Amino acid sequence: MKKIIILLNCMLCLSYILQAQISGTRYKVIKKSDTTKVQTLKTAPPNTYTPQPPTPPVQITDMNALLPDIKIVSFKINYLNSQEVNGELKHTYEIAYLLKNEGNISVSADSIGVQGFISYQMPFPTTSTACGALINSFPGLILNPGATHRGSYKCTSKIDKSNNPVYILYVDYNNIVRELNEQNNKEQMPITF
Repeated sequence: MKKIIILLNCMLCLSYILQAQISGTRYKVIKKSDTTKVQTLKTAPPNTYTPQPPTPPVQITDMNALLPDIKIVSFKINYLNSQEVNGELKHTYEIAYLLKNEGNISVSADSIGVQGFISYQMPFPTTSTACGALINSFPGLILNPGATHRGSYKCTSKIDKSNNPVYILYVDYNNIVRELNEQNNKEQMPITF
């Protein structure tokens, strides 16, 4: 009976591995720390977004290349309210932004995201994730060269206002869209509400 259970577990593990290889999906295999020789496949829940560090940008030297260039023209923070959640004071605010395609080719807006962070310099530098969104979650919106797009999203987070917080906004944080200039995708401003 024990051999049958072990055989079934092995077949189940192999089916996940084969399925991952066929679909092209990569799963991280983590060994348990106990003395049993069981391996567990860990997968992220579907439809969740976790910001990853940006990939190193590839600087384009040929300015005649046909590429978009999404730039943050401006953004502002609109305070909405504060509330205590589980003993912690959290603030709700809206980030309104204006983007422009300064490139020489159109780009689909459903592939572009904005991601915010809150940064503190004192007593030691720290940065935490503070919401983000796709600028358009439905296919169809195209940003032509020279075109602008206004958008906004709401965020609720803990902010230590006594510690000079700064809101940092990135467009195309993970460098999904190849652009003429990957260095102009970030703007920041102090949080003053």
